[in-house]
Amino acid sequence: MRPALAACLLLLAGCGPSAKEAYELEVLKLVAMQQESQELLKKIYAKADSGSG
Repeated sequence: MRPALAACLLLLAGCGPSAKEAYELEVLKLVAMQQESQELLKKIYAKADSGSG
């Protein structure tokens, strides 16, 4: 994830508002992906704790 973020920062440094919007969209995507994976982990752990897995 970090190389992509660094690339976005470089783009942001050299470009105008459209690059900033693209960067913000990428950040939102990364945050959403993180939240989804955390929810998935919670479900996996819940199944393991209940003994059904």
